[in-house]
Amino acid sequence: SSPTIDWFLPWPEEALVSVSHGFINDFPLDCSDNVKSSLITHMGRVHKMVSDVCDEYFNSMRRKVYQTPKSYLSFIAAYKSMYNEKLSALKEKEGRVRLGLEKLEQGAKDVEKLKSVLADEQVKLEQTSRKVNDMLETVNMSN
Repeated sequence: SSPTIDWFLPWPEEALVSVSHGFINDFPLDCSDNVKSSLITHMGRVHKMVSDVCDEYFNSMRRKVYQTPKSYLSFIAAYKSMYNEKLSALKEKEGRVRLGLEKLEQGAKDVEKLKSVLADEQVKLEQTSRKVNDMLETVNMSN
């Protein structure tokens, strides 16, 4: 049997929030300051909740799961990485939707132009049809 020393004392929630503030405050998020502040607080609470669940797991299963400062920093880094990935994917989709809307608007304008051209051509067609009918009548009368 080899004894192990648990050097990892639980962090208070205020310290967790302070660390997340240090890493997230300067990180560019596409949200209001109020939402950013709530996110910073939430990240600290989530890590605290995970630590509490790890303690409950130890009490019920007698197996230790450690939540270290490194795991908290990894959590923040993973959040930032995933945020950037999802934001870039969302912006790409937004660009596609915007391009599609522009094409639809241009198509609607083109249809309106073609309607006016069609109306002008319809008038010319009616005039030409009358002339052709008049010529047919004169040809039929002469026969």
